[in-house]
Amino acid sequence: MTQGSQPPQESTPPKKRSRGALIAVVVIVVIVVIVAGFYVASYYAKKPSQVPSDITIGTLYASTGAYASTSIPEYDGLLLWANQVNSQGGIYVSSLGAKLKVKIISYDDSSDTSTATNLYTQLITVNHVDFLVADFGSVLTAPAVSIAEEHHVLLFDVTGSSASFFNVSSPYIVLTSIPGSPAYAKYGAAQLLSLNITKVAVAYAENDFTTPLSQIFVSQLESHNVTPVYYQGFSTSQTDFSSMITTIQSYNPQAVVFYGYPTNDIPFINELHSMGVTFPYLFTIFPGQLFDLMQSAVGTNMTYTFTYAFPPETVYNDVNYGMNLSSLESTWNSTYPSVPFGYLSIAGYTAGLIIQDGISTAGSLNATAVRNAINSFSGKITTVDGLFQVDPTTGMQTGESPPIGQVVPNGSGGLKVIIVYPASMATGTPIYPAP
Repeated sequence: MTQGSQPPQESTPPKKRSRGALIAVVVIVVIVVIVAGFYVASYYAKKPSQVPSDITIGTLYASTGAYASTSIPEYDGLLLWANQVNSQGGIYVSSLGAKLKVKIISYDDSSDTSTATNLYTQLITVNHVDFLVADFGSVLTAPAVSIAEEHHVLLFDVTGSSASFFNVSSPYIVLTSIPGSPAYAKYGAAQLLSLNITKVAVAYAENDFTTPLSQIFVSQLESHNVTPVYYQGFSTSQTDFSSMITTIQSYNPQAVVFYGYPTNDIPFINELHSMGVTFPYLFTIFPGQLFDLMQSAVGTNMTYTFTYAFPPETVYNDVNYGMNLSSLESTWNSTYPSVPFGYLSIAGYTAGLIIQDGISTAGSLNATAVRNAINSFSGKITTVDGLFQVDPTTGMQTGESPPIGQVVPNGSGGLKVIIVYPASMATGTPIYPAP
């Protein structure tokens, strides 16, 4: 060894970690990864990948054909609601954390059921609308019922009251603005009996609206041992009723109950007048539902006709959701100055209110969530159209039942509708028999 050199140093081997410590480290890492993953997953599960730009509502209207005069004001009522909601920034959808405006996507079905079938399908499969709103009445609503059910899209049925739409449980339909047939016919038989009428003739148009309505009415009569002396259907397209009137006359009825659409009511009432025929009691549907239309088409020929008294002929003072009658009429007149304000204006607007409250309450655009939300406020809100109340399983409207009215002279050369039954709602006394 040379002088000054250092002896070689022995290296110290590293200490080995215990097996338990290594396992502990691995476990901690795994736990951290799992917890981090959980929070990341939860964050993205709660945060929608993309908030839609609007709420899409698909609907149809009829600019021509038999239902144009009734379809257009109902459609305009829906548009009025949408414009009002959008002017307020839209509807807040809590699950999306955003206020969304309403977008109405609409097509013209020209009063044709085959066209309506194709267009309802297009709205769902091509336009991918969030919700569907039916066109006027049971005839143009009928194609939408099965289509909405098949595609699991919630259908807002505005004025399609046929009982056949609600004979099974379904979460994909709700009747918004008119009662179903059983509630529609609520007061008819009872009012006749209150007048001691037992000889009744019933004529009805054969369609999804008036056929079930007539069946329920007749069953109510029969439950009181009253069998109609005449009970006959006719084609919805029929406009000549002279032979029917002559036949009914031969039975000498105390009352004639005529269930049809306006295109039936108008010629029937006018032919009665031209033939010089007056029945002691005459009931038709539309003088009290479309008063301005009927007055322009039949004038004083409908004097003393009994009818359903719908808003605005019936005024509900306990409105707790949406505009009251005077506010809605004022808004309508400023929006549509050349279009008369009437029941169908109210029906379309009311449908919008139910859509709005359903989405707002559900906080979601999911069909069944919105339907469940509607069930939750059923029986708790009153709109300009009356108490909103639906069967929780079928979606049929059981509120909004119209009282019986009668068209009478207003004292200044015109006509008005007074409510004559039930007594709790009456604004006048029935004039029977007709002068």
